[in-house]
Amino acid sequence: MLAPVVALIARGRDAGTFRGDLDPAWATTALVTLLQAAVADARSDPARLVWHTLVEGWRPIVARSDARLE
Repeated sequence: MLAPVVALIARGRDAGTFRGDLDPAWATTALVTLLQAAVADARSDPARLVWHTLVEGWRPIVARSDARLE
């Protein structure tokens, strides 16, 4: 049932939309688990919460010239 989601994430990884080291099967498990948790916690917009939780972690890391380590 989740094979299309795994394939979608793999395509995103291969296209550079997601991090190159992202495991699509693991990402799918994380997505489903977070969505279940958000729904169980009665969040008003679980899909939005899950999106914001995961997307920043899936994006490629881009070096910025103005980045500072603190």
